[in-house]
Amino acid sequence: MKDIEVKNGIRLYLLISLAGGITLFLQLIEQARSLDILWISRRWTGAILLLGLFCLVLSGLLIFSWSDRGRSLVNRWQDLRAGSTKTHKFFWILSGGYFLAAATGLAWLILGPYGKYFPDLIHRLPVLALLVTLASFILQLVRPHTGIFQAWGFSAVLLMVGYRIAIFAPDISLYPFSMGWSETSRYYYASLFFSERLYGLSVPLPVLHPSRYLLQAIPFLLGETPLWFHRFWQVLLWICLPLLAVILLARRLHISSRWIYWFYILWAFLFIYQGPIYYHLAVCLIIVLLGYDADNPGRTLLAVLLASLWAGISRVNWIPVPGLVAATLYLLENRVKGQKWWRYLALPALWTFAGVLAGLGSQLLYAFSSGNEPEHFSTSFTSDLLWYRLFPNPTYREGILPSILIVSLPLLFLIFERLSRLRWRLHPLRLLGLLGVLGVFLAGGLLVSVKIGGGNNLHNLDAYLFFLLLIASAFYFNRVEAEQEIGVSFVPPVSALVALAVLVPALFILQSGRPVDIVDQRQIENGLEEITRMVESTRGQPGEVLLMSERQLLIFGFLQDVRLVPEYERTYLMEMAMARSLPYLERFHHDLANQRFKFIISQPLNLALKGAKEAFGEENDAWVKYVSSAVLCYYRPSETMRAVDLQILIPAEPGAGDPDACELLRQPVDLDS
Repeated sequence: MKDIEVKNGIRLYLLISLAGGITLFLQLIEQARSLDILWISRRWTGAILLLGLFCLVLSGLLIFSWSDRGRSLVNRWQDLRAGSTKTHKFFWILSGGYFLAAATGLAWLILGPYGKYFPDLIHRLPVLALLVTLASFILQLVRPHTGIFQAWGFSAVLLMVGYRIAIFAPDISLYPFSMGWSETSRYYYASLFFSERLYGLSVPLPVLHPSRYLLQAIPFLLGETPLWFHRFWQVLLWICLPLLAVILLARRLHISSRWIYWFYILWAFLFIYQGPIYYHLAVCLIIVLLGYDADNPGRTLLAVLLASLWAGISRVNWIPVPGLVAATLYLLENRVKGQKWWRYLALPALWTFAGVLAGLGSQLLYAFSSGNEPEHFSTSFTSDLLWYRLFPNPTYREGILPSILIVSLPLLFLIFERLSRLRWRLHPLRLLGLLGVLGVFLAGGLLVSVKIGGGNNLHNLDAYLFFLLLIASAFYFNRVEAEQEIGVSFVPPVSALVALAVLVPALFILQSGRPVDIVDQRQIENGLEEITRMVESTRGQPGEVLLMSERQLLIFGFLQDVRLVPEYERTYLMEMAMARSLPYLERFHHDLANQRFKFIISQPLNLALKGAKEAFGEENDAWVKYVSSAVLCYYRPSETMRAVDLQILIPAEPGAGDPDACELLRQPVDLDS
């Protein structure tokens, strides 16, 4: 490597590290000033002075790099890299240990007690810059011929993959209560496939995301397994299934360089986690990527049908995914070669049409055999559409549309750049087909994202993200068959495009994670004891126990001798409230008015209406209007335990319910306001 390249690379490293150090230095001073402990706390003062000294040293090294004597520093670095083959194993161990420690340390910094000082991307970016800079130095000792920018990019991707996996760690918890709105509901719905064994009664199967709960039900095959194991299993699903889909895609690309192959897999894993792509969608992708063979249309059709049967019991907007994955591979890898358009499109049309029919068929078959009312499977079509969420809003600060544009543009530019190298020798039919696939899933994903309950990330654009990844990867690695042989070999695209394609997913992932709330063990025990005491004190009294939330307490033995009431689970109630499913909600209100339940376990209820000015305001208002008001009108809180987000409600005396709740229950609320 030329001296000038090494010298400029070292200067870039120093500049990045200095920028990161100064930013952190200023952040620490500002935070200490806001806490009114600047120059008072010894710990804060020591950290600020140490970081200031670090910045001064970096500044001195940067100035020194332009001096004549700086050349000796470059020569020593080159000698160290050239001699690293003699200590190759040592540097491998050093790099492995560093990457593991850096990813874990970054996760601890953000999730741990100091996470409150790194709430946003702007606070976390300087830390990442420092870690990546040191990592790239170490990586160049492992692979002496690695370019400076290549080392920096690989280090950033590897660190972010490690960080993404590390922040799963708190999800594998012994905590008996729910760690989020729907976290433990997932284990309850997974348990319904074994309801007779677990509850002693036959319960209708899940309505929402049945394929997801089928995957999560697998640990129940092992017999009695603890809650933490089910959480661990879900983490494995989140990591392994998307990773397997990416590996199968990488195999189709026939990447010759082992390093580029693994770099691509790690980067693609980061890319799809910008959604993220759900693991039950990954099953569809895996089946088609394993079974697709353009020279064997029957095998491809079988793979599409199997994947479509799975998609049919997943989400309605995924039903066309398997057929269109096969169609997209066909459009990328097969020339028109003078065929009539209908003849060329016959196979992809057959795969798509057959896949959609199979998906719709499996959806209908499941709906009519699940034990649920069929109309409950169509609630997503009656929910409100909140178009303002396309743009920055309290629920999703960045906005759906700006975020997906930021995610998409680097790969779209890469596709355009590769098309120009192919001299646009791609049949218009193929270009229109690829553009149509992207357009359909982009439009569909945006539509689902603005639905009330659509979430605060890009997960509803997961299918679009995969198709964009598939198409861009094929163009990047020259796996797109041009209509004519033009002798174009692989030429790396513009470095700025590659840098953007690497940087954007890394920054998206860096925004993930927040400090973990630690609940005192005594408060956990108090919560369990209070529920047990309530069960014992009401034993023999008429009525049932309704667990609107926390049904995992029944599944995993935290709560004994309580009969399951299948109706009115929290996430399902929310779905019905957002869809305004009045027959279902009227039954709920009727059971409450008749005080069917001797007590109810729920998260703490309130009557505060929020509207569009607060995060998930419309979702909150639907819940308040159709659930909270009804419960508080006929029941009153007996015990509220905020630390574990738990409330026990008992029947109120006739006419003694919360008057505001009863009034709200009678009055219509405009959820769009």
